[in-house]
Amino acid sequence: MAEDFSKQEENKQNFTTTKEEADFYFNLGNEYYTQGEYNLAIDAYNKAINIKPDNPEIYHNAGIICIELDKYDLALDFLEKAISLDNKNDDTYYFLGHTYEICGISDKALENYGRAIALNPGHANASIAKQQLLESREQGTKDSDSFYEIAIKALESKEYNLAVENLELAIKYNPDNDNAYFELANLFYDKGDFYLSFDYFNKAISLKPSLSDNSTYKSLKQKLSDEKNAIKIITGLRDKLNNLSPKNRSLRVLRTSKCWNFDITNLNTIDNNVSSDIINCLIKDITPIPLMKLNFSSNIYDDMLDEDKNIKLQKKIFNHLNSLYRQINFIEAESGIYDLYVGYPFVECQCLDGTYIRAPLILNPCHLERVKDPYYGWILKTDNEFRPIFNDTLFMGLK
Repeated sequence: MAEDFSKQEENKQNFTTTKEEADFYFNLGNEYYTQGEYNLAIDAYNKAINIKPDNPEIYHNAGIICIELDKYDLALDFLEKAISLDNKNDDTYYFLGHTYEICGISDKALENYGRAIALNPGHANASIAKQQLLESREQGTKDSDSFYEIAIKALESKEYNLAVENLELAIKYNPDNDNAYFELANLFYDKGDFYLSFDYFNKAISLKPSLSDNSTYKSLKQKLSDEKNAIKIITGLRDKLNNLSPKNRSLRVLRTSKCWNFDITNLNTIDNNVSSDIINCLIKDITPIPLMKLNFSSNIYDDMLDEDKNIKLQKKIFNHLNSLYRQINFIEAESGIYDLYVGYPFVECQCLDGTYIRAPLILNPCHLERVKDPYYGWILKTDNEFRPIFNDTLFMGLK
C-alpha cells in the first residue's frame, strides 16, 4: 500500500526549480498508479499539472487512470490535452480511440486508432481494436437493416407500435440509418406528433440532405411556423387584456380598501405577532387559520387601562373583514368565481423608467369564513386543490 499523499508531501525535498517539483509529483503519481491507488495518483498528477502544465506525459497517464475509474469525459479531456502538446505519441491516440469506443462514438474511435497505426504500423492493440470495431459496425449495419425490414412490414400491416420499436432498434445498431429516421418522421407526422416528427426529419436530413425537398417535411415546417406565429399573437393579446396600469392592485397596493383588501398586520394591534403566525400556517399548509376572536361577554379586558378603546379597535377590524367578506360573496354570486388570496411576500421597488411597484410576489388562494363556535370571529381556510401561484401580472409589468 502506498503512503498517504499528505505524508509523501511531508517527505519532499526543497526543490530548486519548478521542474524538479513537478517531476516529484509526476513520479509520485506513477508510484500510486502502479499500486492501484488511482485517486491519489490523480491528486499527484493534478499537483504536477498546476506546477508545470506543459508536460504531455502527465495528461497521458492521468487519462489512462480516468479510464480505469470509468470517468470517460475526464479521460477524453486529459488525452486530448496530451495530444495538443505532443501529436506524435501513438499510445495516446490508441487510448483516446479506446475511450471514444467506450462512449459509443465509433467514428472518432476509428479516426484515432488510424492515427495510432499511421504513427506506428506495428501497434498491435490499435490494429486489433480497429479491426474488431469495423467488424462490429458491419454486423451492426446488417442488424440495423434487418430491424428496418421488420419495421417496414409492420407499417404495411398497420402495426405502428411494432414499427416504432424496430425502427428505434435499427437506429441503435446503426446511428447513420437515415431511412429509419425518415420513416419515424413520417410515422409521427401521421400520428399528429409534429414536434417529434420534425426532430426525426432533421436527423434524417443531416445524414441525407436531399430529404429536405420532401413535401411532408416542407408542409410540417410551414405548420410549425404558423403555430409559432399563432402563439405569439395569442400571447400578445393576453398581455393586452391584462391591465398593466398603476391602478392595477396586482402591481401597486398603496392603501387598504374595505371592500377589496385587508392588511393582516393590522391584527397585530389586538394580538401580537398574529400576522407571522398566519404566514407560518400558510407556509406549513395548516388549515383552518384563526384570524381573530371576539368575546365581549368575558372579562378578558379587565386588566386593560383603556377597555373601550380596545373593544372599539376589535370591532373596527371585524367590520372591515365583514365588508371584504360580503364583497367576495357578491362577486362569487355574480361570476361564479371565488377570488381571494393572501399575498406574500411583497415586492417594493422603483423601476428604471420611474414606475413604482408595491405588489405581492406569490398569491395564496384561500377562503374567508365567519365562525360562531367555539368563538365568535374569523378564520381562513386553504384548499389543497388550489396551490399558491406567482403574480403573473407583476412579472408582465416588470418585462
